[in-house]
Amino acid sequence: MSGSRAQLLRYAATWVLVVSVTAGLSWGAIARAGEAATLLGAPVPLGSAAAPTTAGLTPSATQSVPPPPPVTSAPTSSGQSSTSPSSPSTPKPEPTESPRPVVRSVSTAAGQVWAYCVGDTAYRRSVVATDGWSFEFSREDNGRFEVKFQLAGAEEEEVEVKVRCEAGLPVFTTD
Repeated sequence: MSGSRAQLLRYAATWVLVVSVTAGLSWGAIARAGEAATLLGAPVPLGSAAAPTTAGLTPSATQSVPPPPPVTSAPTSSGQSSTSPSSPSTPKPEPTESPRPVVRSVSTAAGQVWAYCVGDTAYRRSVVATDGWSFEFSREDNGRFEVKFQLAGAEEEEVEVKVRCEAGLPVFTTD
């Protein structure tokens, strides 16, 4: 009976090893894929400012917010006094960052378009079509772009969103 017991322990140890290796490889693959993945069509809103709506458009803006300052821990006393004087610390100059572009979005019955501007050139951040709709993206030579939404099975049902930049902000128009 001790021989079958030893064999049972070997099987159990082999099973634990196989499960552990499989779980580790799976965890690593999921973590690696998750690093590069983003939510489709869901830019992270950091703050918003509403703009007036016209002709079924619902534009919104997402302002860039600087990251919070780093958290520093308070010094702890070890019960011993220091005999060396501490030198006054001078703050290091913060690196200057270029201003982040403002992302704005527009919502239509056909879908949503997020855009931002760099100078006079409009850039697409994301496009999400509503269920049953598809879209085509095209860039114009003058720094503008257009998104055409089309309802599946209905060629005449189309929504065009044109994006241009004014004063460094995206402006949306629909046809």
